[in-house]
Amino acid sequence: MKTKRYFDSFVGTLLFGALAAAAWPAWALGLAALGFGTSLSGYLVGLSAVYVAGLAATPARALGAAFWTLGFGATIAFLARGPADVAVGAAIAIGLCRSGLLHARRPARALLLELLLFAGGLLAARTLAAPGLVGVSLAIWGFFLVQSIGFLIGGREPQRDVPAGLDPFDAARNQALELLER
Repeated sequence: MKTKRYFDSFVGTLLFGALAAAAWPAWALGLAALGFGTSLSGYLVGLSAVYVAGLAATPARALGAAFWTLGFGATIAFLARGPADVAVGAAIAIGLCRSGLLHARRPARALLLELLLFAGGLLAARTLAAPGLVGVSLAIWGFFLVQSIGFLIGGREPQRDVPAGLDPFDAARNQALELLER
């Protein structure tokens, strides 16, 4: 059963980033008793989990990616010295889920793309960041602005259709044999 991939496009990621940036002040004010750093760390971990879930093609993959991201993010948040470390961990979780779990990509291409998006996203966030709620909102928006660029530079490779009832390995074998016979 396929589901709609909410954020798996240039526009979808742009909209997600804008909504995430706009929601941050309400989150921070609602959880002010926890402290700024703790509420920001929790927001970043939760935000990354929601984002990767919106990239998934099926509900099962969305749930698996979200739980994996929450676990990874919670571990990083527990070990981190502050929200900046959590932001790096959340960015790593997004890249690992996007290229490792959710999209089939060639390893070298996936690594290069994720390194560019990781470095560019964190650089944009750092450049736009400023003390206070608005500065953090701008940093969140900047990070997802760079993530959306990944879809413009070929962030998703075309999927090959496998005939119904045929194992993907057998389909690949049949394609290889056809190529050899030509």
